Amino acid sequence: MRRLAVTLVLAVAVGGCGGDAGPGPGAVPADLEIHYRWNSGVSNVGPDYAAYSVSLDAAGSGTIRFTVGHPSAEQDEWTETFGVAADDLRALYAGLRDAGLFSGAWARRDPVPGSGAGSSLAVVADGSAYAVPTDLADPDDARSIAAVYESIRALVPEGIWERYEARRGEYLAGHDA
Repeated sequence: MRRLAVTLVLAVAVGGCGGDAGPGPGAVPADLEIHYRWNSGVSNVGPDYAAYSVSLDAAGSGTIRFTVGHPSAEQDEWTETFGVAADDLRALYAGLRDAGLFSGAWARRDPVPGSGAGSSLAVVADGSAYAVPTDLADPDDARSIAAVYESIRALVPEGIWERYEARRGEYLAGHDA
């Protein structure tokens, strides 16, 4: 079911995009590394701050690292691991290619003062490194990469997200001012 969701999200969101050449369909480079990061914003000081990073590799190993509470001695951090099916990883890689990740043409807009909230992506594939900044200038690029981000989040098992929400709730309850 998760594979279907990943495939559908990517097909609907980037199906009409031009994409770039990149490796052929179904090919996942042996050196593939995907690092997706999200945070609630640097201006969000205090216990409401949250961040997570998802890392995936060509073997289908996944790691997610959570941070709750603004970086300080009182923040809560933990890591969980999970596996990704080969078909899901191939679908994600095809989505990266279709979204134009490997073209390297990701124009940044001027950052919004006081913000900092958002997502970013770093990928290594076929010996090259690619990055998508948080502040994308082109709305079409932002929509295409948002679909990829959703697909990455969908690969993390629901039970992990449930534990995150529960642990974040406990943290917030203990730091209510």
